[in-house]
Amino acid sequence: MTDSPQLDRPWLIAVWPGMGHVALSAGYYLMSKLGMNQFAQLTPGQLFDVDTAIVKEGLIQSPHRPHSRLFAWKAPPGGRDVIVFIGESQPQFGKLAFCERLIDFARDQGVERLFTFAAMATEMQPGSEARVFAAATQQPVLDAMANFDVQILDDGHIGGLNWNQSQTRVKRRRAKIRSWLHSFHQKPNSASNRCSKSPAKIVAERLS
Repeated sequence: MTDSPQLDRPWLIAVWPGMGHVALSAGYYLMSKLGMNQFAQLTPGQLFDVDTAIVKEGLIQSPHRPHSRLFAWKAPPGGRDVIVFIGESQPQFGKLAFCERLIDFARDQGVERLFTFAAMATEMQPGSEARVFAAATQQPVLDAMANFDVQILDDGHIGGLNWNQSQTRVKRRRAKIRSWLHSFHQKPNSASNRCSKSPAKIVAERLS
């Protein structure tokens, strides 16, 4: 971990692999758009197992555990800073413990709001605009989403680390992290990059 920057009222966006790598693409889009730099890395401990070996020219290479990196962007004076968490993989076990570790880090950094991105497959016509749906862990935050170009996800299911993050935030409200969970549609039979940019652009435009 490098020296942590002094961040002003930061938001945290957390992404990891999922359907079509749409969430990861959105995270990388934000990194590129804002010119972010890595400043920390979470140590997963025993949460990630090693189940494959890489062989090069007959030699088995040292095992590699997935990286969990954090990148920061300093806003102009008076603006809001941003942290992007990019995980190379979701742990097979210990998802809740992994999310608790990330939430603890966010609290230490003074994070005020936390976003996660995910893809959701629906029936859409080719060429249709990607839609962004949102859900939150608190009613005031859900009400505030009227300021964004999103639709409320009235009912549904959230799986993987996105679900664990929402449960962790509910349990740790004393940390005063107001959280937003964005779940957006991936268009079938189309490149995921355009869909990835949809929620990322909403955040980027909000920060500009």
